[in-house]
Order: sequence, then C-alpha cells, then structure tokens
Amino acid sequence: MIEKIEKNASHCRIINNYGPTEKRVAVLTYLVKGKNQEASTVPIAKPLCNTHIYVLDTHLKPVPLGVAGELYIGSKSLAGGYVNSLELSKEKFINHAFNDRKKRL
Repeated sequence: MIEKIEKNASHCRIINNYGPTEKRVAVLTYLVKGKNQEASTVPIAKPLCNTHIYVLDTHLKPVPLGVAGELYIGSKSLAGGYVNSLELSKEKFINHAFNDRKKRL
C-alpha cells in the first residue's frame, strides 16, 4: 500500500498518526519511509511533546520491550472522562502511578 501511495502521490509524505478518542488528538506519530520501510507493519511511533506513553501489564506494571501490554497515555490534553459514565471513567482513567503530581492516565 505504501508503494502505491508513493507512486501516485510522490510529492506527499506518509505519516502514521495514532490517537485514541480519550486523548482527543494524536499522541504518536511516525514518518513512513516507504521503500526504506523494512517491516511489514508500520510502527505507531514516538510520543509527541508533553505526552507520556506506557505499555503496562494487567497489574499496571511496565512490560519489557517486545512484550504485549495495554497502552496508557498521560498528557495535559487527556479527556477528563466519559460523558454520563462515571463508572467507566473510573475504570479507564487511572491515577498516574509514574508521576508524583498524581495526574491521570
């Protein structure tokens, strides 16, 4: 797919942006290199400024590189919770365990 886009729109850059609804904006970005892209998948990339990304296990502990886990995002622009769903907000928006300012993830 990347090669097809590059062939038909060679003047464009391909950028993979990732941002869940709870964040309201993209939090990770990656400039796709096309033919230089060796992997069969495109990484979701590096966090943007003022954003903290953690991959945690079911006990909310960081997992080693290459181990599957759940993506947690900390940022000033993180949503405050789900509208009209206090229980879901309490479940999904947790206190930031890696920051002494007690922001939420």
